[in-house]
Amino acid sequence: MTQPNHTNGILAALERERAFDQAHDEEHDNQVPKVPLYAAISLALLTLALVSGARLAGFDPVDQPAREIVARDLRFEDRPGGAVAVFDNATQALVEVVPGGDDSFVRSTLRSMARDRRHGGAGSEVAFHLAGHADGRLTLTDPVTGRRLDLVAFGTDNAKSFSRWLPVPTAPSSVKVSTANGVNSN
Repeated sequence: MTQPNHTNGILAALERERAFDQAHDEEHDNQVPKVPLYAAISLALLTLALVSGARLAGFDPVDQPAREIVARDLRFEDRPGGAVAVFDNATQALVEVVPGGDDSFVRSTLRSMARDRRHGGAGSEVAFHLAGHADGRLTLTDPVTGRRLDLVAFGTDNAKSFSRWLPVPTAPSSVKVSTANGVNSN
């Protein structure tokens, strides 16, 4: 017994509607919620606008050390046996000879910076700039390559290997310094 065409049409319509609902449900399940999507896009655009505005206003994101409070330009020369001679560039006086096998941090740091110079085609005639900064940083800068190392980042013991070559900063004569016995001196 066959069903009348009317029933077949209704069944077919119901089947199409069920298929449409399933497709719509699957499509709906794959959608990203609109509020979090708009929030993420807004955050990205805001970040881009702030960074662009800061750059256009002249803000330099490179971390710059505080002002120098003490500095010295030093030249370094290799000596036999792995020793390194340290010279004050202003006076050409020998500051110290670091014996081979001692102060491996000093020797490896200088070797690394000298290698950068050689790659750039420069020699050892230009002095390195060693500086102590108001924020406690100690930097070694190569004016030839522009490379600057924050020596404190390698640990205080390693930084002390270089800081011994800096002159001791003195207080201006107008500053009163308190001594251990409580008497002020100029």
